[in-house]
Amino acid sequence: MSHSRGVTHELRRMNRYGVLAAYIPAFDSIVGRMQYDLFHAYTVDQHILFVIRNMRRLSVPEFCGEFPLASGVFQHLPKPELLYLSGLFHDIAKGRPGDHSDVGAVDAKDFCILHGLSEDNSELVSWLVKSHLIMSFTAQRKDISDPDIISEFARHVKTIEHLDYLYLLTICDIRATNPKQWNNWKDKLLAELYNKTASLLNKGLDSENIDQHSDKEINILKIQTDSLRQLEKQGINSHQANRLWNTLNEEYFQGHTPGEIVWQTSLIHASRKNKKLGKPLIQTRVAPSGDNIELFVYMKSRTRIFYDIVTVLRNSEVDIANAQIINTSDDYALETFRLIPVNIDPSEISFAADEINNRLQERLLSENTKNSDSIPNLANAAGKNKYFSSPTIITFNNLDEDNSTRIKIETINRSGILESIAKVLINNKINLLNARIVTAGEKAIDYFIVNSNDNAALSDEQINTLKQQLKDAL
Repeated sequence: MSHSRGVTHELRRMNRYGVLAAYIPAFDSIVGRMQYDLFHAYTVDQHILFVIRNMRRLSVPEFCGEFPLASGVFQHLPKPELLYLSGLFHDIAKGRPGDHSDVGAVDAKDFCILHGLSEDNSELVSWLVKSHLIMSFTAQRKDISDPDIISEFARHVKTIEHLDYLYLLTICDIRATNPKQWNNWKDKLLAELYNKTASLLNKGLDSENIDQHSDKEINILKIQTDSLRQLEKQGINSHQANRLWNTLNEEYFQGHTPGEIVWQTSLIHASRKNKKLGKPLIQTRVAPSGDNIELFVYMKSRTRIFYDIVTVLRNSEVDIANAQIINTSDDYALETFRLIPVNIDPSEISFAADEINNRLQERLLSENTKNSDSIPNLANAAGKNKYFSSPTIITFNNLDEDNSTRIKIETINRSGILESIAKVLINNKINLLNARIVTAGEKAIDYFIVNSNDNAALSDEQINTLKQQLKDAL
């Protein structure tokens, strides 16, 4: 593992001839083991060897342009062989009873100690195996614009050294899962989480007497200042920008980049100036990375906007990577979606974005959808994915200070989920106030802030009814 050349080649040969399975008994149970989920394309042993290949590629100077940040981090690793060992063991317990991360961590530590590694190095490899999913989970399914989330992640990681190893393991793991699973959006999220966590760790966790609320306010102020500088170049002053911004909550500024805020603010300002805000403002654009589409909708609040949007998107050959739904204080719905094209040639992404725009214009301007407060029954969302079993977990928390209720839904990612959720809310006359949608890989974890028709938090009876109907729908 510590050799400078031929590591991947020799491991493949050892696997082909049964040497790895003979030398590491736990490896024997994953040779040829299929992974019956929606996003792993390889057997477990193939996946592990692809992970190590990706790690080795980061060490080769001629490939440093592929992932500049990761390649730079790799060059500073004190012991790259510890990274390779974490890759070898991270999924070695797949198929055995218990959490494969926990079970594999025990295997990894036993192996390291048996082979004379120090206690510290053995602990590091074991920790990486145990924690190998947390960075992906945090980046893709939590709000990494929230300082509290960064603080929580930094406390788990504890040191820059741990962060460096975990960042590289995470990238190499996702890229070895399925050729379609990796994209520039995930690269950006992981890099953002890495940089923010590194910055906090460099300050020192002990100095984290930082008032998190104060930190959050400073972050929002910086985002607004950066956005305003760019808007002023377009002839939009602070008074004009604040006319919109004063209607938005802090989640909006935490969940959008200055570039996104500038784009959306300028669109709304132009629409207001031209007296067009009586109709839905719908805009799509291809992200600078070229591999995803940004969708923005701003319109007077009404029932079923969210349902109509996700219905159009389900039929548009795109996956929803994430979304944020906000209701403004002056009764507008502001909805932002990041869409990953599926089976669309890169040269056709711009055309696909225009098509989505046109379909949404037609749908949201339709008198049928405008005046309807209910939706006919839909097919069960499980549909074609019924053979992939995963428990649906639904939790409710009443937010008494806001007269609202937070719903968290964890389920397997599949077509039609959001339609089904929206249908249940609409048909029970539940108002959708805010939402954060994250669908990554095989899992969807989505948050909805809702209230009843009389603008109160949900009653126990409403919660029980909703929970049962959502479970039936999903």
